[in-house]
Amino acid sequence: MSIDLRKMRQIVEVARSEGITLAAHNLSITQSALTRSVADVEAELGILLFQRLPRGVRVTDAGRDFIKSARRILGDFDELVGSIKDYRDFNTGKLRIGFSPGAFQKFFSEILVKYARDYPRISVEFFSGSAENQAPQLLSGELDLVLGAARQFSRWPELEVLTLRDLHCKILGRKDHPLLNCSNITIDELVKYPWIQASSIEPIDSDLLRILNKHGHTQIKPHYLCDDFSLVKDIIRNTDAVSPVFNTNPGFDHLKDQFMLLDNILEMPTHALAVTHSRSRALSPSASEFMRMVKNGLQK
Repeated sequence: MSIDLRKMRQIVEVARSEGITLAAHNLSITQSALTRSVADVEAELGILLFQRLPRGVRVTDAGRDFIKSARRILGDFDELVGSIKDYRDFNTGKLRIGFSPGAFQKFFSEILVKYARDYPRISVEFFSGSAENQAPQLLSGELDLVLGAARQFSRWPELEVLTLRDLHCKILGRKDHPLLNCSNITIDELVKYPWIQASSIEPIDSDLLRILNKHGHTQIKPHYLCDDFSLVKDIIRNTDAVSPVFNTNPGFDHLKDQFMLLDNILEMPTHALAVTHSRSRALSPSASEFMRMVKNGLQK
């Protein structure tokens, strides 16, 4: 026989009530059942916890030490259960989200704001980085989820990659860009101007570098590395820089009135927006809820 938490609570209640009758009433069990539990615990311990009196009971010296420790154990257990309940009910917890590339934060901004509004007690941390850096962080548990381009994480079979929707590509430039004076805009014309790439894309993952190298432009390097899309737009408005941009809407409606938008003359491959997590680590309630919101908001 083992002394379980239920019997421990019964012993503590008998001591508090100073009697079997009142304790049984408070515990909503019969006197005979409580008397049997007390006797079982005493037999297991090999000591008397209570001295039986004509009216009620008195705690023995040994019983006093046992009950003091039992109260501490029960208090710690109740605190543990309470903290788990808070964790499950989103009253506490932490969510660590990576973005790869960091510029893709914009696709999730509405969901992030809604999550912050719905679950204000959850601490949320955001990180930008390359797949080379963030995949190991997912596997080690330093990150819960990574949001970004699906193809970047396909090299890691240990990761679960949930594809959300396709991303369409265009080349972004300022409204009066000199390229618009060309009758036929080619890659050779395009590379005459500075261009921008996300800083959290490793060279090995850079479609743009591969395409330029294929066309013989082996010495071309990004002129600007930037993950902040607001800053990218400001640079483009005020310079001759160009940049490939991706969007879930093929019409790019939010950009076409302010910028030059060229078709994908770079022949950039199709990317897909995705959410990624480790296959071997169970998602926390806060991460699972964010996954649910992402699926509802962005999955096809």
